[in-house]
Amino acid sequence: MLSSHLSRASALLLSATGFAFVFAPRELLASLAPGTPSTATWIGQLLGAALVGLGCLNWFNRHTLLGGIYARAVVLANMMFYVIGALSVFGASAALTTTRPTAHGVAGVLGVFAACYAWLLFRGPLDRDMATYRTTLGGEP
Repeated sequence: MLSSHLSRASALLLSATGFAFVFAPRELLASLAPGTPSTATWIGQLLGAALVGLGCLNWFNRHTLLGGIYARAVVLANMMFYVIGALSVFGASAALTTTRPTAHGVAGVLGVFAACYAWLLFRGPLDRDMATYRTTLGGEP
């Protein structure tokens, strides 16, 4: 199922980023937000914990049919994270006086995931995914 590939890619991206923030918050915060005090490492760790949690949600639902009314909470949670993340990163990078291609790349990746989850939320599962789901279960969902 294509939604399964999307869930796996999202889970790997979120978990890798989350674990990086859990284990190296000071370094990541210093590179992303220069001037962040070293006593604010708990903010990076809290962000990392949230990312790992969302990554686990995606990983546990990787075999679930996503879209439309199917797993709506999972799709909506991911869409909200990616939309808000893309807008925040793009807005922050646009406010800088010097352009940072890395920030635009991150915003682009977040935007692609946001578009995929928004499409799943408003359109519903792909016909191929529905056919695979039906043959796997041997009946209607």
